[in-house]
Amino acid sequence: MREQLEQKVVEPNSGLGEAIHYMLKRWEPLTLFLREPGAPLSNNICERALKAAILHRKNSLGYKTQNGPAWATCS
Repeated sequence: MREQLEQKVVEPNSGLGEAIHYMLKRWEPLTLFLREPGAPLSNNICERALKAAILHRKNSLGYKTQNGPAWATCS
């Protein structure tokens, strides 16, 4: 990526140039998982667990209110 910017293959102010700058500036944190042995490449397990908690929170918004949930009163 640095070579492409230095050799003027990519215009620094273009969308691709800005994306390359973004990647180069954040390269260490973006590749941190590569230095951790056994780190999973996917976090689907965590996302599924969070989704269940968020869905429960959404479904319980109107629990035990005087008129019930606001979305249930729409006819």
